[in-house]
Amino acid sequence: HIHLLSMAKRIVPDRRLSSFTSEELLGLIGGATLKKKAKGKALPLGQSCRKAIFELVKGAFRKAIADEKFTANPLEGYTPGQVPKKKRKLPTRDQIDKIVAAVIDEYPRSGKRAALTIRFLAFSGLRRSEAASLMWPAVSEGEIEIDGTKTEGADRTLQIGPALQGVMDEITAVYGKTGRVVPLKCVRGHLKLACAKLGLQKLTNHDLRAWFVTYALQQGADVPTVADWIGDSPTVVLSRYTSIMDGHKKTAA
Repeated sequence: HIHLLSMAKRIVPDRRLSSFTSEELLGLIGGATLKKKAKGKALPLGQSCRKAIFELVKGAFRKAIADEKFTANPLEGYTPGQVPKKKRKLPTRDQIDKIVAAVIDEYPRSGKRAALTIRFLAFSGLRRSEAASLMWPAVSEGEIEIDGTKTEGADRTLQIGPALQGVMDEITAVYGKTGRVVPLKCVRGHLKLACAKLGLQKLTNHDLRAWFVTYALQQGADVPTVADWIGDSPTVVLSRYTSIMDGHKKTAA
């Protein structure tokens, strides 16, 4: 959260709390921009990032009230706009394998580590931050205890399916069972290059989470179970994560 805090400090002027109005704060956060280092251009701050900063500032007011340093929260009763659902064209199961193979081909040094991480994310549905902090003591026979902090109910138990177990066996064979489970913290660059090479829509770490949700539902898992696996509500599963795979439409028909 240090990164969000530094952005919030740049967006919100350093003034007394009593000088802020709700309209001013909403305008500051809603119209926030960041300078792009490469070209020096000011770009709009992403909706997801604005939402996180909104909650951070709102929480700062709550803490000031709890510490009896302030009496009213100008953001109380306001909620940030929901991040628009991304229009995803998710790869098929076979295309995931092709992406992994392309990553290994294109990255001689880090490709194998990235490939294992990509498969782990796709078959577990974990957020990148959850996977990056996952240590081997949290893994027991057939289950993973996930310490999530993103949403209410993010702490959860994930049952290990055959595909995920296969990836974890490969990780164990190469790196053992010490320290962090996944070999790499981020595979965004690896995914971008591999998808471009194969002519597929660019995937992000978070898209792999959506892929897990969509594929699990297509295999017959019920919505409440999938929601519990990813640490979100059934409403979020249906409204934010589910997408369509062309091959499945033909099978369903």
